[in-house]
Amino acid sequence: LDKRRQVILSSRILVFSGPRTLQDIASEFGVSRERIRQVEGRLIENLERLPRTEAWEPVLWRVHRVRRVAGVAFPLSDEPTEALLSAGQHRSQVEASIVRGVILRLAGPYKLAHGWLVTDAEKLETALIQLMQEAKKAGSVGFDTAQEVMADVGLRPRIFAEWLTHKSGMRDLRRSVIEWPRTLGGRVLSLMRLRQAPLSPDQLLADLGPEVGIRSLRAVLSSREEFVRIERSKWGLRAWGLPEYAGIASAISEELSQNGPSLRIDELATRLSAAWGIAENSVIALCNAPRFVVEHGLVRLRRDDDLFPVSTDLSQACGVFKPSENEVSVLIDIDHDLLRGSGRSVAEEVAGLLALRPGDNRAYEADEGTVRLSWPDTSISGPAIGSLRIHAEELGARVGDRLRVTFHREARSANVRLVAKKQVDALVGDLLLREVTGLKGLGQELLSRMAAAVESDTAGLARFLRRRGDAELADHVPSPDTSPALEAEIDRLARVFEP
Repeated sequence: LDKRRQVILSSRILVFSGPRTLQDIASEFGVSRERIRQVEGRLIENLERLPRTEAWEPVLWRVHRVRRVAGVAFPLSDEPTEALLSAGQHRSQVEASIVRGVILRLAGPYKLAHGWLVTDAEKLETALIQLMQEAKKAGSVGFDTAQEVMADVGLRPRIFAEWLTHKSGMRDLRRSVIEWPRTLGGRVLSLMRLRQAPLSPDQLLADLGPEVGIRSLRAVLSSREEFVRIERSKWGLRAWGLPEYAGIASAISEELSQNGPSLRIDELATRLSAAWGIAENSVIALCNAPRFVVEHGLVRLRRDDDLFPVSTDLSQACGVFKPSENEVSVLIDIDHDLLRGSGRSVAEEVAGLLALRPGDNRAYEADEGTVRLSWPDTSISGPAIGSLRIHAEELGARVGDRLRVTFHREARSANVRLVAKKQVDALVGDLLLREVTGLKGLGQELLSRMAAAVESDTAGLARFLRRRGDAELADHVPSPDTSPALEAEIDRLARVFEP
């Protein structure tokens, strides 16, 4: 064969994917597209006559052998098939390549797809779909059974496991073939159908692989209707009809409603631990949530007439200020969790000054979006501010910076400002105090406003700030009659003699 015929054979006829265009080959040899088409037609006719010629009998023997060994699909790395394709003596590499292509064309023809040579793809795909449907219906199909099903359509058993790995949509897990969709939720569903028992996130992650994170998994378990929490750390399928675990506080409430009105805390903890796998210490801790009242070792549900005092004392509220009767501001440290979208607990005094009570959930409108302040009656950590990620991103915040969130009580609005660490580190005195607190004025005017904002007096402002944890601010409050060291010692002694 001359070079032109070799190119047409290798790139148009004996090609397994993406053949070259007629125009491309015509341009290479300086002839018309029609001429290349004519040559291609004659080459195809010659190929079709080859099986009837005596000279090609050895090749035809190899064609039959390849068909028996390779089956309907095989990877390019399949050694038995490759050995058959490479056998024989050839005058050149070109001739060897052409003979290889002819064998694959006559044995199949095979087409290349993602590293596999496949013939009769439609029959293979139909069998796969049937296998997937059976796995979905039953939860799984035994490995040997699945292997036999695919062998019936020509997939050789020796490459079945490799084919499963290559073929998206199915997976071999501990000798069971299961449906393996692209979505994380679909994969979790398949694992639960296979195991037919509640699973913990750790058990699921062991089979899902290292590319799946615990946050993503928990989000899927919580958001999809098919899944239900069965125990504190285990999830199952809603279709199983098992009792749903709604959390420790809900479990306590349910137990009190059914067996109350009050129960001994230690007995309640033992009972819920046995029923739901909850740690007894967790039950005891949750009994102190606002939803409940603890009296003399007994716990009961809080009634409407039970008072729940909320502190408004700013002497212990680090980073909280009251710029006016209608405003409350709080400093929020920025860390990686906040930038990922996590909420943050805030001092009880923030809720108290805004008249927020356990069970409340309020939205305050800000320029960058809504700021949520809530206090679940099942929380033992007090009120919490919702995600500030959008606000932090809009303001260009970084880890180590702070956000100053000022709530306007009557208008139900919020103002979010960045307190950048780099800028604060470059300031001293009044300028630092103004930047951190957002208060106006200089000198005595600023000190008076700061004292009013924390409900202190100007004379003892530095000591007051230091005692509640705002040492950074205290260090920049002028104290002509004392030193930071003396104030610290006074503070230490005061704590010693506190009742």
